[in-house]
This record gives sequence, structure tokens and C-alpha cells, in this order.
Amino acid sequence: MTGIDTARRRAILCACGCGRTGPHRGHGYITACYSRWIAHGRPETGPPAPGASARKPSSLKGTKRTATCVRGHDRSCLAPGAVCPDCQREHAAVHQARRTADARAAFAAEHAGHDTDRTRDGRNYCRTCRRGDDYIDEIAVERAVAGSPPARLTVAEREAAVVELRGFGYPFWLIAHRVGISLRTAWRLWWAAQERDN
Repeated sequence: MTGIDTARRRAILCACGCGRTGPHRGHGYITACYSRWIAHGRPETGPPAPGASARKPSSLKGTKRTATCVRGHDRSCLAPGAVCPDCQREHAAVHQARRTADARAAFAAEHAGHDTDRTRDGRNYCRTCRRGDDYIDEIAVERAVAGSPPARLTVAEREAAVVELRGFGYPFWLIAHRVGISLRTAWRLWWAAQERDN
């Protein structure tokens, strides 16, 4: 609650019988008596007088300090009720291993039959899917020229196939059909090759 709301509370005479007045906190009690009532466990008789009874004992009071946790880790330096940091680290390691195994299984399913490898830091790498735009595979170009292109061609492979077919005198609509691209893409790749050679 903001300070403005606290200032707007109406002043009341406390219902617990202490005879004091102050801002209304709830249940007809002023702020001090209401806080004392909460601290003593909300007794039905209302908030006790200041110092009349002991405060409600904490749930951690009287807890014995154990030398080890459930999994056998040393926790003699931890406070009662504290979470074992070694257990937290083991729990995080198990979840990380599970996530890594799931990621590797998903990668293997997605790139089945591809040329895959591992990088130096242990990440999965697929050479088939991550070829650069300037990479040219001669077999892929030959397949595109023959009319059965692979599922994925780089920009350089498309351009090489278009230039080779255009050199044979094929029209652009037939080149686009053989390479598996649009007519506009075939025309644009051929003109880009001509401008670069000139």
C-alpha cells in the first residue's frame, strides 16, 4: 500500500480495548494492534496487550541441525531449513543433461541422412543444411541441368545451372522448369552472371 493510501485511512478507536486511536488497518484494529494480532496467529480473542503473551513460535525454532541432507551431502554449515546447494547443483545437472539429450535427438531426426559433425565446443553441425551461398557442388549442378535438382540448391549452384543451360540455348521457361525456380529468378541469375563477367 502506498503512502498516499496510508494517509487517507480514517483514524479509529481500536476495537481491542487498548484505548488508542490510529489509522484503521483491518477488523477494527489500528496498525500496531493488527500487526501484533497477525504475529500471534490471529487469536479469536483479538490482539493481546503488548508484552502480555509470548510471540507465536517459528516453525523452524527447535529444529535440529543435521550433519547431512537426504542425499548425504555435508550441510553442517547451513542453517536449519536451508536448501542444500549440492542438491540444487545435481538437480540442475540432471535437467541440463536431459535437455541436451532431447536436443541431440531432435537434431538427429531433423538431419537424418545429412553430412553432420560436431564443432570444437560440442555443438551439432550439419554441412548439408549450412552450406554458404557461394558453395558449389558439381553433382548438384549436374542434377539440376539434367532436370532432377536436389531439395536444396545454393545461389551459386542455381546460377551455374542456369548459365550452363543457357549456353546450350535453352529458353528461360525451360531452364526454370529444370532447375526448379521461377522464370524471373532464372532470368535474374543469368543477367547477374553476365554483368559480373563483363
